[in-house]
Amino acid sequence: MTYALINDPNVWVIAGLVFVLGLLIGMFLTAGGRRKWKSRYKDEVQTRESWQREHDKLRRDLDEREKELRERDRVEPLP
Repeated sequence: MTYALINDPNVWVIAGLVFVLGLLIGMFLTAGGRRKWKSRYKDEVQTRESWQREHDKLRRDLDEREKELRERDRVEPLP
């Protein structure tokens, strides 16, 4: 008589318990990680928005300076 490991109910119970234990350990290990990546993502979004605001401000300043230079050159011709 051959012993079939697949037909043994003890093997299935042990496999199920190992699977559940793996799920529990995985949930506990990633519980803090979820909060970490969300806070990092929010920080990154805030950083990007601040860089975008600074870029827009610098672009407006540059456009304003160029406009002033064009007007000055147009009003005051070179000798």
